[in-house]
Amino acid sequence: MDNSTNTDKTIVIVDDDPEMIQLATGTLEAKGFRVSHAKSYEEFFQSSGQTNSTTDIFVCEAALFLVSLDLKDGQGLKIVEWLQGCERWADVPITALVSEETLPQVLPASYFGAHEYLVKDIDAQTLSRHVTHTLKGIAPAFGSELPSVTFSLADLLAKEISRAKRTDLPVSLMMCSFVPVPAASHHLRHGMDAQWADRAVEICRRSIRECDTVLSVGRDTFLAILPLTAKPGLSVIETRLHDNLRHHLRAAKTEFGQDIQLVSAGACAPEEAEDWRTFVDLARIRLRVAIEDRCRPSEPRAA
Repeated sequence: MDNSTNTDKTIVIVDDDPEMIQLATGTLEAKGFRVSHAKSYEEFFQSSGQTNSTTDIFVCEAALFLVSLDLKDGQGLKIVEWLQGCERWADVPITALVSEETLPQVLPASYFGAHEYLVKDIDAQTLSRHVTHTLKGIAPAFGSELPSVTFSLADLLAKEISRAKRTDLPVSLMMCSFVPVPAASHHLRHGMDAQWADRAVEICRRSIRECDTVLSVGRDTFLAILPLTAKPGLSVIETRLHDNLRHHLRAAKTEFGQDIQLVSAGACAPEEAEDWRTFVDLARIRLRVAIEDRCRPSEPRAA
């Protein structure tokens, strides 16, 4: 592949994780990009020309910022917010780098201006593909297909969260998607048989006995509102779904010639969210991470 067009593009990474810096530097420089990095909030602003420091990581115009939300000084969100508000950098895309612990911070980071995120447990191929797609303006593979929220659903969620806060009895939200594996066959989702998908959702509807509401929001994606279900209960329900869907998923293998798996994720209120937007977005983010993880090509085994 010709990497000559990348030589005038600088990727700026702000992270204090040596492994992440090494991965980003090695991977992106091999693709022809220039890579500059800072390890803290203070070092970033020294390097960005906001002080009298002679070190300037922005000698070339930045094409993309990779900003960790796991900085030891806890200032990753501040950097994202500042970049979005800075006239010079406002139009440059920002990717938030998160761990499992800081995944909930993706939501406020998106409000402050982060365009995308990457969970740090990534490989060189995933990072390279993300950077290439971001700079070309290619939309993420999965985000646009995750559940949206209607006014009636928002009202229902708001009432459930209000009840949970008032009574101290939890409510959980589970989002599920039927995903062809491997990811190379992702396009089959759009051709998935409607009758098969409707049957799959019906099986799930009957399986979630604790649920007041199971809503199908697309041919292959649905969500369930689970009153009185705490976070540990989500794994119990997920196991039941997989058990009850086993034969139906095997039938898909025969019919489509493709493995189709159920991927699910959820959130609990008021433990993790106190309003319906945070509730939905946290579940959506987790579902997307789960889908991307499930569809990530497995590494070949050593001989």
